[in-house]
Amino acid sequence: MRSLGVCDALQYREWMLTTGTIIVELLGWAGVLLYVIAYYCVSTGRFTGQSRIYQFLNLIGAFGVAANAFYYGAYPSAIVNVIWFAIAAATLLHVLRASDDRDPAHPASPEGQNMYRLLFFAGCFLAVFGLALAVIALMPRPPRPMQPVQVFAPEWEPYVSRSDADGGPLTALVRELFRGINYDARVVFTDWDDALRRVEDGTGVAAFPFIDHRDRAERLLFTEPLMHFQYVLFYRRGIRGPDGIVDKHALLAWLDALSGNGEWDAPPLRLGAVAGYALWPELAEIATIDERFDTPAEGFRMLERGEIDLLAEGLLVGQRTIEDPATKVNAANITAAALDDPRAGAPEALRLVTRMTRSGEELRYALNARLAELEHRGELRELQYRIETISRVQVMMRDVTTAHRPDDAHQQPLTLPAGTRAYVRLWPHGFGAVVSTQQHDDPDEHRCLVKILNGPMRGWEVLVEPESFVIVESGVQP
Repeated sequence: MRSLGVCDALQYREWMLTTGTIIVELLGWAGVLLYVIAYYCVSTGRFTGQSRIYQFLNLIGAFGVAANAFYYGAYPSAIVNVIWFAIAAATLLHVLRASDDRDPAHPASPEGQNMYRLLFFAGCFLAVFGLALAVIALMPRPPRPMQPVQVFAPEWEPYVSRSDADGGPLTALVRELFRGINYDARVVFTDWDDALRRVEDGTGVAAFPFIDHRDRAERLLFTEPLMHFQYVLFYRRGIRGPDGIVDKHALLAWLDALSGNGEWDAPPLRLGAVAGYALWPELAEIATIDERFDTPAEGFRMLERGEIDLLAEGLLVGQRTIEDPATKVNAANITAAALDDPRAGAPEALRLVTRMTRSGEELRYALNARLAELEHRGELRELQYRIETISRVQVMMRDVTTAHRPDDAHQQPLTLPAGTRAYVRLWPHGFGAVVSTQQHDDPDEHRCLVKILNGPMRGWEVLVEPESFVIVESGVQP
């Protein structure tokens, strides 16, 4: 069976659009040229306003310009030229009749009769042809079978995973987007660089999940965001900077030195990232990647061994990788930078990329329209919620539990029924490092911040005592 590269349907549609555009352009320019010739000839006295040739030039010119205007959606111009066409047709008929009736001794010349008949039959043909086109356009059509296309994606858990039945939540979304525009997306897992190459050489119609970067934007087209994620720097606990400063203080001093706002007289910090990653703009302006590797797991093992000091990675991807026993790292040795500094982390959007061709532009437009429809129906928010729960520890309240809202200055107590499920957003400082890298910045905070998954308070974030719940699942979608 022949392997599908760029979808045959998209190639055919591109050819049809290109051919149709050329025809419409020729009609438009021909119509304008006939207008100019008619105006020039009547202005210089070569024709009169009642001459047949003048009216005929206006008739054909109006048809060409009206067709061009309708094609490009310039409806005011189109309507004017339809009226112009009608006036020219009526005047031409009047001129022909008048020329036949002017001399009673010669009531109907063969030329006049032939022209009159020709216009009559041409008008009838156009009317019948237009009516037939309208009927065909309005007739219900049987659903067109979905056409298979290849879409390439690197594995990036929890968003994209070949171990999941549906390929992960982001893969499921991409398949739904293509299904909505009548294509069957065959997702092929590969690495980051290869996914982009496959789109550029036309083997696949699209790839995901990528962030919009200026180097990529020069050769690829990006859709609207599929979803947003937090891109951060992970660091190995114990990294040192000048004057003995450690951890996030050393990281901040390094970022300041790169920005030209400070000195760095300690050994330079080495930054790593997966091959094919692009840094977020605030960091890309000041830093370069020193080490590349094939997978996030390999990067975190290098980070723990001290072969690199910093690792650029998505927050959820990093949490999932660290918590995975197969990664074989101690989560207590690695943490994400909890700095209110865009150089240490920034929100980014994951997008589909398409080829920079006419068919790629058409595909991007269709995918964006489908995305807008899903967003309007709230399905994108549901996806974000699902992904947030994938890489978290899920807990269940043992008994009736007292909780508090973190933003409630009066600390009004809330009651959670026994059996209430939630996932842990933040652990107390120094607690539960083996199951989560995210902890309260305040070492005096002894409660867990959890997000409720069921019941009337679903979606609320509350603070509860860690002794009030039991761990149900870790790193598993509920």
